Amino acid sequence: MLSRRKFILSLLPLGVAGCTTHDAFRIAESVARGSSLEGAITSRAKSKATGWVTNPQSLAYDLKRLNSFVKKISGRWGEDNAVQPSAKTYVKYIDDYTSRSVVDFESGIVRVETLDRSKLKQSIVVTLLSPEDPVNIDLLSADPIPLGEEPFLYKQALDFDNKAVRWEWRANRFADQLISRGVQQSKAKLKDGQQVIEYFVEFPLGAGHTLTRKYRYAEYVEKYARQYRLNPSLVYAIIETESHFNPFAVSWVPAYGLMQIVPKTAGRDAYELIHGRQGTPSSGYLFNPENNIRMGCAYLHILQTRYLVNVRDSLSKEYCVIAAYNGGAGNVLRSFSKDRDQAFKEINRRSPSQVWQQLRQRMPTESQRYLVKVAEAKKRYT
Repeated sequence: MLSRRKFILSLLPLGVAGCTTHDAFRIAESVARGSSLEGAITSRAKSKATGWVTNPQSLAYDLKRLNSFVKKISGRWGEDNAVQPSAKTYVKYIDDYTSRSVVDFESGIVRVETLDRSKLKQSIVVTLLSPEDPVNIDLLSADPIPLGEEPFLYKQALDFDNKAVRWEWRANRFADQLISRGVQQSKAKLKDGQQVIEYFVEFPLGAGHTLTRKYRYAEYVEKYARQYRLNPSLVYAIIETESHFNPFAVSWVPAYGLMQIVPKTAGRDAYELIHGRQGTPSSGYLFNPENNIRMGCAYLHILQTRYLVNVRDSLSKEYCVIAAYNGGAGNVLRSFSKDRDQAFKEINRRSPSQVWQQLRQRMPTESQRYLVKVAEAKKRYT
C-alpha cells in the first residue's frame, strides 16, 4: 500500500480529462489526515454533487483512472521510485507506464528511463519530439503521444552536432548515439520484494534552454505586461521562479502552468477581471501558456491596484506584491500589523529597504525565500 505522503504525491499529475487534480488532492488530503480512501471519496463526491449526481458515470471513470494510475506507477517502478511531475519537472509515462521521460528544467537535465531496454530508443525519440501544446498531453495516461508538431524541447535539446532536434531522422540518430555511448542501469524494489532493472540515459539541455523558453513566451509577457501596466522583467522573474518556463507545471496546492495559478484564489480574481463575470479557470485553461500569462499578469495588477493599492512607494509596493504573489496579501499586511489600516501606515513610514527587511523577517519562510529568488531573477531580465 502507498504511504500517505506518496499517495498524495501520486495523485497530483493529472491530465485535463477525468478527475481533476483539485479533486484528487482533496481526496488525498483526507486520507493523509487518517480518513479511509472510501470515506474521502464519498466526502468529495458529496462536494461535487452537481457534476457527479447528474453524471454518475463520471465518478466511476474518475476513480478508475486514479486507481489505475496509482497502482501502475507504483507497481511498475516501486513506491520509492514512482517519479511525479512538479512545477519545474516534466514527467510523462508511456508504454503502459514502463517508460518515462523526466525533464528537470531547473538543473537542465533530461533523463529517459525504461524497464524494457528494447524500448529505450523509441522512448528517447518520443521525449525529443513530444509536441509543445500541453493540452495534447495527458500527464495521467500512458497513451501514445502524437508526434509531428513542433517539439516541446525544440531548440532546447541539442544533439552532438549542437543542432536542434526537430525531425524524426535527427531524433533517431541522436538516440542511437546516446545509447552507443552507454546505457546506465539502476535497481528498484517492488512491494513484493522483487527487483526491477531500469535502463536510462541522461543528457543536458542546451546552455541557453531557459532563455529559449523565455523567448517562446515573450510575445505574451510583453502583451499582457503592457496591458496591465507591469514591468516585463518582473513577470519573467516570477515565471522563472514558479516554473522555470515549464507550461506543464503542476504543484500540490494545486497550481497550474507557467505562473502557477491557483484556480480558486488568484484564478477567480483574475477570471473576473478578464471576463467581467465570476468564474474559476479549469486546469486545461491554465495549461495554455497565453491564458496562464494573461491570468498571472491580471492577478499582479489586482495586487497592485486593489489589495496593496495604499502602498505609496513604487519599490516598496513591488516587494509587497512579490511576497503577496506567493504568500497572499493578507500575510504581507500582517507582517506589519494585525490591523489593515495600520499595516499600510507602517509600510509607508518605512524606506523600501526597511520594507524588504520586515518582509524577510515576518513573512512565512517560503515567502521570504521567494522574495529573494524573484528579486535576483528580475535582475537577469532587466
